[in-house]
Amino acid sequence: MKLTIGRKLALGFSAIIVLIVLTMAVSLFTESQVKFYKDNATEYMAWNQLLTEKETDHFKWLSSLHKLFLENQEETTVQLDGSKCGLGKWLNSADAKRVAAVNPTLAAEMDQLRQSHAKVHDSAGEINDVWVQSTEKLREHLWDIQQAHMRWAQGLAEDLLAENNSIHVGISPHDCALGTFKKSDYFRDNIATNPELMVIFESMTEPHRELHQSAKTVNDCLSKGDYAKANSIYNEVTLPKLMRIEQDFEKALAYEDSIEVAQAQAVNILNSKTNGALSATQDSIRSMKEKLTEEVESACVALNASLNTMGLTNIIVTCISVGMAITICVLITRSIVRPIRVFLNEFKFISAGDMRREIKIRSKDEIGELAGGFNLLIKRLHKVIVEVTDATHEVASASTQIASSSEELSTGMNEQSQQIMQVTTAVEEMSQSINEVASKSTSAAQEAERSGESAEEGGAVVSQTIDVMNNIHKSVNSSAESVRQLGQRGEEIGKIIEVINDIADQTNLLALNAAIEAARAGEHGRGFAVVADEVRKLADRTTNATDEIADSIEAIQRETSEAVTRMQKGTDEVEQGANRIEGAGKNLDDIVTQTRQVASMIQTIAAAAEQQSSASEEVAQSIESISSVTQQAGAATEQAASAAAQLASKAEMLQSLISYFKIDQNRTDDDDDLQVTEVAMEKHELAEVA
Repeated sequence: MKLTIGRKLALGFSAIIVLIVLTMAVSLFTESQVKFYKDNATEYMAWNQLLTEKETDHFKWLSSLHKLFLENQEETTVQLDGSKCGLGKWLNSADAKRVAAVNPTLAAEMDQLRQSHAKVHDSAGEINDVWVQSTEKLREHLWDIQQAHMRWAQGLAEDLLAENNSIHVGISPHDCALGTFKKSDYFRDNIATNPELMVIFESMTEPHRELHQSAKTVNDCLSKGDYAKANSIYNEVTLPKLMRIEQDFEKALAYEDSIEVAQAQAVNILNSKTNGALSATQDSIRSMKEKLTEEVESACVALNASLNTMGLTNIIVTCISVGMAITICVLITRSIVRPIRVFLNEFKFISAGDMRREIKIRSKDEIGELAGGFNLLIKRLHKVIVEVTDATHEVASASTQIASSSEELSTGMNEQSQQIMQVTTAVEEMSQSINEVASKSTSAAQEAERSGESAEEGGAVVSQTIDVMNNIHKSVNSSAESVRQLGQRGEEIGKIIEVINDIADQTNLLALNAAIEAARAGEHGRGFAVVADEVRKLADRTTNATDEIADSIEAIQRETSEAVTRMQKGTDEVEQGANRIEGAGKNLDDIVTQTRQVASMIQTIAAAAEQQSSASEEVAQSIESISSVTQQAGAATEQAASAAAQLASKAEMLQSLISYFKIDQNRTDDDDDLQVTEVAMEKHELAEVA
């Protein structure tokens, strides 16, 4: 599997995440143990505190139960159901059952506590069942009322013994001590609310009314003086009713005695059962608290041990995780930074123009692929630079050949010009001679012999003229051929310029691709972008130089074409002049052969002389045209030499630019390898896109 940078980073981060998760798992495990012991200690302490609170609550409960006796309450206000009080609810709760399931010792203590606690509340129920609220100061009130009625009966008896005319005791049942007592607040609050006492006092109402009614009857009898009847009523009615009321008072006092007995029984239950059961409950609570305290201490010891273990474990695991994380980071960093440093080191040489460098990175990640692509680009640039260098040398060589040919052509033109000047001089001399022949045709006869000699000399001159004209014709043809070769050289240079332009375009395209690859590489491709920019600038300068050379070559070709045309025209005119001079030579031959017949043919000679004069003038004009064309060809040759010099200068400048790059002249790039590498990179790019 190819480890790309992304996969390296993913594996590194995954390993770090695994280490973090492992550290968290160990920390959570140790923390769970700490939490377990802490929760146990906290729970045991909470139960201990709960038992203390419930013990205090039962002290308060006992205090409330004592209020039944101390405050003579009607019934107790304490909770009589042991399962409904705070301690009873906790003993029957899920927490208590969980404690009993976890700790058998505490389970036994809890069972004993349930029993003693149930006895406490059961005894309170018994107390509440036997308890009867006593009527406060009822005995004193009953005693006072009883004594008051005794005094009332004694006063009535004294009135009877004294045989008074009226009695001195109260007659109304509502104004006596019992009647006043029934109207009091004490009776309403204490007696009227007690059904049993109310029954007793209701039973007194009628006897008490009859008692006072008998006193009224006695008073009526005394007022009439019927003492015997008054005594009889006192003995038969008043005293029995008084005894009946006394009996009811005794019932009330007996009821009060029964209340005291019930309260004494309740006190006995309190002392014998409640206090004992409560003491047993307190002992069970204290025993459970001691057991819970022991459990708390044990949990605290385990908690401290777990805390120490957790701290040490966390330190060890953290150190191991940090060490492994640092190791992973260092390995990943080295696998990325080292190739980048190799890149930067090679970039320094490449940016200095050394195209012989090769980045030797064998990693199979993006940096390795970038190195492969960069090496491929360097190979391409090396190949392009070699081709440009060769083309530059060829251009320089061609420009040198053009300059040499131009110099040779210029030399030929100068020689041709000198020969034409000689021909012109000869033609002028011939024209003068012909004119002299024409002017002296009348004396030709006398000087026939001398004319023959002159004709022979003229024939020799014509022969020389013909030879010169032939030489001119050959020189012009040679010049035309040289100019044509110059045009062909210009076309060859144009083709070379096109090759250079193609190379410059490819170089510019490669520089653009290199800039794109550098942009993809980001910060690491900055040096490569500098090299690509320099290559692109070099390609632009090469394009500009080849454009200037192409313009110069085009001008040379245009002027060469004009020179060829003019030379062709001069060649035609020289050929015509040669033909005419050849005709003149024939005429001179005739003159030589017919010298002896000059006299008879003076007129013919004069006419021939005139024709020869006209022809010589035409020859002179043709020679002047040839001279002009020759001068133009010389100027064109000089322009071609100047253009060749400029081309050589441009070639030297291009060579100086190319010399910035250091290349291996012996190095040959395998195009097949480059194509295979390109195809592999394209496949890789398609795979990355997919």
